[in-house]
Amino acid sequence: MGDAAGVLIATPLFFLCRDFIDALRGPRRFQLLALALGLAAASMAVFWRTGLGRRDDVLAFVVFPFVLWAAVRFRVAGATFMTSLVVAIAVLGAAQGTGPL
Repeated sequence: MGDAAGVLIATPLFFLCRDFIDALRGPRRFQLLALALGLAAASMAVFWRTGLGRRDDVLAFVVFPFVLWAAVRFRVAGATFMTSLVVAIAVLGAAQGTGPL
Protein backbone atom coordinates (compact mmCIF):
# COMPACT_ATOMS: atom_id res chain seq x y z
CA MET A 1 0.00 0.00 0.00
CA GLY A 2 2.83 2.39 0.80
CA ASP A 3 4.46 1.87 -2.59
CA ALA A 4 1.16 2.33 -4.41
CA ALA A 5 0.45 5.54 -2.51
CA GLY A 6 3.94 6.80 -3.32
CA VAL A 7 3.39 6.13 -7.00
CA LEU A 8 0.02 7.90 -6.93
CA ILE A 9 1.51 10.96 -5.24
CA ALA A 10 4.99 11.25 -6.77
CA THR A 11 4.50 10.20 -10.39
CA PRO A 12 2.06 12.98 -11.37
CA LEU A 13 4.51 15.55 -10.02
CA PHE A 14 7.14 14.40 -12.50
CA PHE A 15 4.75 14.38 -15.44
CA LEU A 16 3.16 17.74 -14.65
CA CYS A 17 6.24 19.81 -13.78
CA ARG A 18 6.07 21.75 -17.05
CA ASP A 19 2.40 22.63 -16.59
CA PHE A 20 3.05 23.74 -13.04
CA ILE A 21 5.98 25.95 -14.08
CA ASP A 22 3.73 27.56 -16.69
CA ALA A 23 1.21 28.34 -13.95
CA LEU A 24 3.96 29.99 -11.91
CA ARG A 25 4.89 32.29 -14.79
CA GLY A 26 1.38 33.48 -15.45
CA PRO A 27 -0.58 36.25 -13.76
CA ARG A 28 -2.13 33.77 -11.33
CA ARG A 29 1.13 33.14 -9.44
CA PHE A 30 -0.02 35.25 -6.48
CA GLN A 31 -3.21 33.25 -6.27
CA LEU A 32 -1.14 30.07 -6.32
CA LEU A 33 1.06 31.43 -3.53
CA ALA A 34 -1.97 32.38 -1.42
CA LEU A 35 -3.47 28.96 -2.05
CA ALA A 36 -0.26 27.18 -1.03
CA LEU A 37 0.11 29.28 2.14
CA GLY A 38 -3.51 28.74 3.14
CA LEU A 39 -3.25 25.02 2.52
CA ALA A 40 0.02 24.77 4.45
CA ALA A 41 -1.51 26.65 7.39
CA ALA A 42 -4.62 24.46 7.41
CA SER A 43 -2.54 21.29 7.10
CA MET A 44 -0.22 22.32 9.90
CA ALA A 45 -3.20 23.15 12.11
CA VAL A 46 -4.58 19.65 11.62
CA PHE A 47 -1.49 17.45 11.27
CA TRP A 48 1.08 19.30 13.34
CA ARG A 49 1.58 19.90 17.05
CA THR A 50 -1.49 22.04 17.62
CA GLY A 51 -3.50 19.01 18.67
CA LEU A 52 -6.57 19.95 16.65
CA GLY A 53 -6.41 16.74 14.65
CA ARG A 54 -6.13 14.60 17.77
CA ARG A 55 -9.29 16.05 19.25
CA ASP A 56 -11.42 15.69 16.14
CA ASP A 57 -10.45 13.49 13.18
CA VAL A 58 -13.05 15.16 10.97
CA LEU A 59 -10.86 18.28 10.84
CA ALA A 60 -8.60 16.44 8.38
CA PHE A 61 -11.22 17.27 5.74
CA VAL A 62 -10.56 21.01 6.08
CA VAL A 63 -7.88 20.73 3.37
CA PHE A 64 -10.32 19.63 0.66
CA PRO A 65 -11.61 23.12 -0.28
CA PHE A 66 -8.02 24.18 -0.96
CA VAL A 67 -7.36 21.16 -3.17
CA LEU A 68 -10.64 21.76 -5.01
CA TRP A 69 -9.70 25.40 -5.53
CA ALA A 70 -6.37 24.29 -6.99
CA ALA A 71 -8.11 21.78 -9.26
CA VAL A 72 -10.53 24.39 -10.60
CA ARG A 73 -7.99 27.20 -11.13
CA PHE A 74 -4.82 25.31 -12.01
CA ARG A 75 -6.21 22.06 -13.29
CA VAL A 76 -4.41 18.79 -12.68
CA ALA A 77 -1.00 20.36 -12.05
CA GLY A 78 -2.27 22.54 -9.21
CA ALA A 79 -4.28 19.76 -7.59
CA THR A 80 -1.28 17.44 -7.79
CA PHE A 81 1.04 19.99 -6.19
CA MET A 82 -1.40 20.82 -3.41
CA THR A 83 -2.08 17.15 -2.70
CA SER A 84 1.64 16.48 -2.37
CA LEU A 85 1.96 19.46 -0.03
CA VAL A 86 -0.76 18.03 2.22
CA VAL A 87 0.83 14.57 2.08
CA ALA A 88 4.27 15.96 2.99
CA ILE A 89 2.94 17.82 6.02
CA ALA A 90 0.82 14.85 7.12
CA VAL A 91 3.74 12.44 6.84
CA LEU A 92 6.02 14.77 8.78
CA GLY A 93 3.39 15.15 11.46
CA ALA A 94 2.84 11.38 11.65
CA ALA A 95 6.60 10.78 11.86
CA GLN A 96 6.74 13.08 14.87
CA GLY A 97 3.76 11.39 16.50
CA THR A 98 1.36 14.32 16.19
CA GLY A 99 -1.94 14.74 14.40
CA PRO A 100 -4.72 12.25 13.74
CA LEU A 101 -2.55 9.72 11.86
